[in-house]
Amino acid sequence: MILVPTPVLGCYRTPPPPGPPPVFTNTVFLADTGDDSTGQTNDPARPYATLAAAVNALSNGFPGTPVVLGFTRTYHLSDFDTPDVSQYDNLLASGLTWQGYSGGRTTISGNVSFGTLPNANLTLTNVAVDTISKAEQIGGFGTVSAGQITGHNTTIGSVTVNGGGGSGGIPGADADPQFGGNGDPGQDGAPPSDGMPAPDVQAIGGGGGAGSDGNRAWDVTLRGTMHIGSVSATGGSGGAGGSGGSGGFAQGGTGGAGGNATDDGAGHAFDGGNGGAGGSTTTNGGTGGTGGNGGNGGNITSEAGVSVDTYFVAGGAGGSGGSGGFPGSGAPGGGGNGGAGVNGGASGNSGPQGVGPSDNGATGSTGNSGNPGSVS
Repeated sequence: MILVPTPVLGCYRTPPPPGPPPVFTNTVFLADTGDDSTGQTNDPARPYATLAAAVNALSNGFPGTPVVLGFTRTYHLSDFDTPDVSQYDNLLASGLTWQGYSGGRTTISGNVSFGTLPNANLTLTNVAVDTISKAEQIGGFGTVSAGQITGHNTTIGSVTVNGGGGSGGIPGADADPQFGGNGDPGQDGAPPSDGMPAPDVQAIGGGGGAGSDGNRAWDVTLRGTMHIGSVSATGGSGGAGGSGGSGGFAQGGTGGAGGNATDDGAGHAFDGGNGGAGGSTTTNGGTGGTGGNGGNGGNITSEAGVSVDTYFVAGGAGGSGGSGGFPGSGAPGGGGNGGAGVNGGASGNSGPQGVGPSDNGATGSTGNSGNPGSVS
């Protein structure tokens, strides 16, 4: 029989000798107590204080290769700490990992950017993150992937990859004052001719421009093992239509006078010519512009190890139509005087005064809502 010694609780055992310290590559550490002036790559004892400085160090030290932002304790991202956009997008294109080294999950408070360009590659390892957001898509209306987010032992409060809203339409121009000319007088004769009506005058406000359409949301793929509170890939709202311009002032001209009857030498009676109608005015406000259509929602793909509490993939709301312009004011012209009759003929009738409608412009139409995206 071979006797095997059995460990006894409480007995002292000589600890094994310490191993070599870990070796880090392509890594920069961040800490609230760090110092940008003394920060070093691949050295957790010399962390940087700001994300901007850390991104600059990774971009200059390891261009075109996957890199790691390391955290040994809770870190607070500041809204005012903004790295160079181009540098950060380039890191995401090559592969950027945010990794905790505190044991368990390292807390990162604030917003983690998912960049501005398509097909970003973001990995989160052993971290608890408040939010991740992608700059709203503003460059198109077709299917565009924001990229992939891969988690390992990670929790995220929310992920946002929405489409950007459309721009509002340009307001219509206010109408300038308009003054109409008088009607031409009728010719004297046997019989005489009627006076000509004065031309109508319009001082209508310009129509508002249409709002632009909202942008489609990004698509996004979620991989690995992580829990996310909510993921939003909603389409952008359509831009509101521009308001109509205000109507202006319009002055109608006087109708032309009727021609006078003259004796034909045979003693016949002739009535005088009728006066022409006064010039009418129209001074309505301009029609409001049509609202832009809402952008479509994005498609969210979640792999088996990812759990999400709530998804938002609605299409964007259509933009509201622009309000109609305010009416202006008009002074319709008076009718022309009737001409004189001869040999017992009656005087011509005076022309009617012009009319002067002045109404608010019509409100523009509301844009259509975008189509919802999908979750798979």
